[in-house]
Amino acid sequence: SVASGLGTAFVSTIYGLALANLVLLPAAHRIRARVAEAFEIQELIMEGTMCVFDRIHPALVRQRLRCFLREEHPAGPTAA
Repeated sequence: SVASGLGTAFVSTIYGLALANLVLLPAAHRIRARVAEAFEIQELIMEGTMCVFDRIHPALVRQRLRCFLREEHPAGPTAA
């Protein structure tokens, strides 16, 4: 009686750990990354809008908005 209850509790714990680590935690990380990206986009839009509203020179606007972009490839020619 007690042994079968412990066995059931152990198996359900293993299933819970597997579900959390294989499904729920990776899904939470993906959702968190998407929310962070959406927040960065909204921040970029707000900064650009405020620059236009404040009549800031376009070169300065470009410089401010470049701070929001991630550089995956460096700008300019590459040395071969």
